[in-house]
Parts: sequence; C-alpha cells; structure tokens
Amino acid sequence: PKNRNDQVPMKAGRKAYGYRAKEREMIERVVRKRRPRKGGLVASYRQIAQELNDEGCGTRTGKPWYPRMVRLICERQKLAEAAEKETGLSHKSDIGPGDYLSDEEVRRCRAVLSDEERVIFELLLGSGLRPGEICQLQERDLRIEYGNAAIFVRYGKWTKRAKRTRERKKSRWVYVSDHVRDMLTRYMREKRPSAKRRDPVFVNRWKSPLTYRNLYDRMQKIGGRAGARELKPHRMRHTYSTNFLNSGGGIEHLQSQLGHEHLSTTQIYGKSLEKAIRPAIERLQQYHDRL
Repeated sequence: PKNRNDQVPMKAGRKAYGYRAKEREMIERVVRKRRPRKGGLVASYRQIAQELNDEGCGTRTGKPWYPRMVRLICERQKLAEAAEKETGLSHKSDIGPGDYLSDEEVRRCRAVLSDEERVIFELLLGSGLRPGEICQLQERDLRIEYGNAAIFVRYGKWTKRAKRTRERKKSRWVYVSDHVRDMLTRYMREKRPSAKRRDPVFVNRWKSPLTYRNLYDRMQKIGGRAGARELKPHRMRHTYSTNFLNSGGGIEHLQSQLGHEHLSTTQIYGKSLEKAIRPAIERLQQYHDRL
C-alpha cells in the first residue's frame, strides 16, 4: 500500500474493539462514503472500493480494496450501531456482566465438574490464559515443583511487530495461586505420570493434544449442566481479569498476566470495574449526606 499507516483490519472474526486511530479513521471514511448522496443515491460497494483505490488508501494485507471488504466494514458498523441502541454502550470496548461469570455461576459450575474438568476450569479461572495457550501447554512449561507456582507460555499470541518482522511469538510468565499449583501437580502425578518434557499437558479422549474445539465443547457441556449460558473458554479469561481487578490487582500486573501488547487493551477491564464501583459510590454519598 502507498501509506502503511492507513490500515484497516479485514480479517474475518476480529473483534470490533481495539482499533487504532488510523483504522478508526478509515472505517469512518468508508461509512461516510456509503451514506446517501445527492438525489438519495447510495454508492455501491464497488464504487466505494474504486474511490478508495484512487485516493491511495491501503489495506492491511497490501492488496487493493475490493467490494467485499467495503461490505464487511459497513455490516460490522451496522451491527455495532444496533448493539449500541440496544445496550446503551458507546462502543464495543466495554465489558458487560454477560462477558464474565458471576460468583453464583462459578459456584454452580464447580458443583458439576469432573476431576479433569476441574483442573482445566480452575486453570482458566486462575490464570487468564488464552484457550490456545491452554491447548499448547507442555510438561516442561509447568514450573510447579519445589514450591514454584508459575507457567511459561512459550507460544503466545502473534504481535503486530512479530507478524511484520517474522519474529517468534511472544512468550511470558504467568503466575498462579498455590491452589492451582497443587491441583496441577496432583493431575500430572495421577493422570500424566509418564509424560515427557515435550508432551502436552492436556489430551483428548484419543490421547492427542487438546484442540480448541475439544476445549470449547467441554466448556459448553459444563455450562449446560450448570445453567451458565454461553460458557466459552474466552469468557473465563474475562472472568479472571475482572476478578483480578476487583481483588485489588494493578492494571500493569494484569497486562503482564494476560500478555497484552498495549495497556489500552487491558484498560477495558478497568471500565467494567468502574461500572461496578459506581453504585457503591452513590450509596456512600447518600450515607455521607445523612451524617
């Protein structure tokens, strides 16, 4: 592309929040071009794509604009506006109560867990690991001997810089509680006694490494038995992050645990904490007014 800063994410399934300033500017430009013009005519996707190419706007992949790219942006924007009217959220970067488990839902889930499900559930709840990072854990990544309580994530998420420079994926240390450490130790001793250093920690029923689909299906079954709707693996990550801040953890420490490249990504959980604190502040003010 002529200008690499004018980039727009076109990968299907990417979350609607997390756009950079230039990306947001490009989205707004596409939406403006789609609005009715003089005479009530609406520009077609093909026409908008041609105009963007003539203006020298580049895409993330370096390819020219295609009508399907413009259509995808317009459809996402329409869904975002509909969600804003329905929920009152100003943008998609807000984490609402439906994005994490309540205390009652956690208790109901714990009551229906089998032994192996309990290890995975407590690890997700107590570490904030991504689902893919859970599936790729190897025996050598568990630093749980001699009183240690840490996990080495050697295959983290691709960063923008790593994609551009072909560097290796980002690695980090994730610290867990003694309860999770003891549970992992017992699990490896009883269920995986012959595991070698490069063997996966979790396997499916065919003794193959656990896949995201296997993990997703397990969480859905747990949620169905416990009455927790839409219990997805990434919802556990949201639950960990929210509970971490509610327990007094710092935002920088949470960023390190989650492996976020930018602090702004972690700050969306601070917004959910602010919403939870606001009613308590109002009640406190009413109490002070009565003094």
